Amino acid sequence: MLDRLGRELDALRSQLAAVHGSPAGAADAEGPHAGNVDAVAHDRPSPT
Repeated sequence: MLDRLGRELDALRSQLAAVHGSPAGAADAEGPHAGNVDAVAHDRPSPT
């Protein structure tokens, strides 16, 4: 069950990133910018 929820969360993060133009996986559930896709995307280097 947790595996399925994790996959669904990853899919939602990818969709959100596509809408906001951020790299996939940029949203984080932890850390100083929890849930703030834009702030987290600027804190991390590009995944490629």
